Amino acid sequence: MGVSASAGHGKPSQIRSRGRRIRSAVTVRPVRTTRRKSVRDVNLSHHIEGGKDPFFPLSSQLKKERRFLPAQPGPGLHAEDRMKQSLSALVFDFGGTLDGPGIAWYERFFVYAQEYAPHVTWKQFLPFVIEAGRALALNERALSLSLEQTVEHLVRHVVNQRNPELEGVDATEITSRFLLDARAHLERSREVLQALSTDYRLACISNNWGNAKGWCQDLGFDEYFELVIDSTLVNVRKPDAKIFQIALEKMNLPAEKTAYVGDQFVADVLGSKSVGMMSVWLQSNPPKPCPDASKVDWCITQIEDLLELKAMPRSS
Repeated sequence: MGVSASAGHGKPSQIRSRGRRIRSAVTVRPVRTTRRKSVRDVNLSHHIEGGKDPFFPLSSQLKKERRFLPAQPGPGLHAEDRMKQSLSALVFDFGGTLDGPGIAWYERFFVYAQEYAPHVTWKQFLPFVIEAGRALALNERALSLSLEQTVEHLVRHVVNQRNPELEGVDATEITSRFLLDARAHLERSREVLQALSTDYRLACISNNWGNAKGWCQDLGFDEYFELVIDSTLVNVRKPDAKIFQIALEKMNLPAEKTAYVGDQFVADVLGSKSVGMMSVWLQSNPPKPCPDASKVDWCITQIEDLLELKAMPRSS
């Protein structure tokens, strides 16, 4: 699936929830006198550990010893020409892409948790958050949880595992700060989606717990997405080519006329490229490691970079 710790402290955004407008019920605690660490301050590439986890497709599937190549911001050598000539649709990842600046949920949880337990390493923290994701996947209520409830469930599960390494971690404040930052990014994404929807068909593919469509409805994103594919509901996860093929078939779109926008190299870039889609990689700041820059058609550093497409002349 980080965000600046200072983002979103203005007027709270209103999010539609099942037919009504609501404000967050999460209480925000007073700001500390010392500067809080921002997710943007941390590059987790040095925390990479081996092993796979279906809910954490980025770092766990990249090996430490590989020689990483930079993916420079901007369209690749031929991507701009392809987009000018043929792009018809944009398909988006959700977590880390629409609700954050290119950093997965688990990594953002870790950065916030370290403020209360600075001795905790990524290697120690990762098993707890993996277990939280798996527990949620087995919870029958997961399909009906809102985005806010999902975040709260995950964070509390991590903290309540009673590991002494996490003693002092404040689940309520981590949840509150995560949601404030996520709402700020979601509002920015809403503006981008609205602008792009006049020229392109839009959709979403998310490795989720069965509630991605409900989140999009709550946020009003269903006004722009003609299709939302949730991995739990189709029983296949990114980077498996099948989940991308499902979307292309349902939208009756050729892969070469479709671009996929996501923040995870393995799940999003490699997954979409495996079916012939154009790949748009949302990089973080500092940047994530890139194993193969040739797989990235367009590297962006913020969701607003997609608005450059509006200035590209389109062939008739």
